[in-house]
Amino acid sequence: MEYLTRLLYVSRARHGLTEDDVMNILETSRAHNAREGITGVLCYGTGYFAQIIEGPDNEVLRLYVNIARDPRHHDCLLLYLSPTWERLFAQWTMGYVDSTREPTLSFDRLAKYRSEPAGKGRAADIMEDLLRRLKHQG
Repeated sequence: MEYLTRLLYVSRARHGLTEDDVMNILETSRAHNAREGITGVLCYGTGYFAQIIEGPDNEVLRLYVNIARDPRHHDCLLLYLSPTWERLFAQWTMGYVDSTREPTLSFDRLAKYRSEPAGKGRAADIMEDLLRRLKHQG
């Protein structure tokens, strides 16, 4: 069995990004991810994206490079990158959480952690905790 890679990043949305833009991102991501064996979840709100993607190492890294170049956001920061033997989101080619409907997801807190050396681990813990709960609800 080959190991997988799990990656978490946060970024700032481009000013003026619309709900239609986010829905377009989701539609495109779901089609691409289904072809490439990638699963994960995208969270968006208060001007920030946070996303966990997981799948084959090369595909996840290639996708992250493309994401980092996407003009729909900026200040893309990799918070967590680790090998794993199991998927957290096997059922989602790209799940979606509107952070305005999930009060426990604080993008302000995630954004604050971006500048703290130890904050990357805390941000990853916040996201993984939220997303594990969502997985069990879904």
